[in-house]
Amino acid sequence: MSSTVVSRSYLGVTLIEVLITLLVLSIGLLGVAALQLSALRQTHNSFLRTQAAISAYAALDILRTRRDAAVNFQMEKRCSPSEDLTIRELGEWFEVLRQNLGEGSCAEIACRRIEIGALPQDICRVTIFWQEKHGGDLEEQAFEMRTAL
Repeated sequence: MSSTVVSRSYLGVTLIEVLITLLVLSIGLLGVAALQLSALRQTHNSFLRTQAAISAYAALDILRTRRDAAVNFQMEKRCSPSEDLTIRELGEWFEVLRQNLGEGSCAEIACRRIEIGALPQDICRVTIFWQEKHGGDLEEQAFEMRTAL
């Protein structure tokens, strides 16, 4: 009759194996949390870029409706509305811009008339500036749109 000897040296997991498994799992979860934070920040930055594009389109729509005042209209980089704007609606537009993009948002508008053949053409450029977080630092971003009115 043959007898079988079973080794009892390995009956389960040891405490050190459990601790190593928990360490590996926690490092993985920290990585997932960091990835989620980065994705959230990039989503917010994308939202700000979209708001800048919408704001630029809105400014161009105002300039189109006031085409007579928009000819050769110049507004240097400005971060707050002022009473000296020749196009009153741009002051209201500025308030919406600051609500959508934050207090650090600015805008610059330049329109000019050029001659293309026998037809004059009014060309406008709207540039929107805002602050985005990259890492721990704030960086100024810009969105520029040019179009014929």
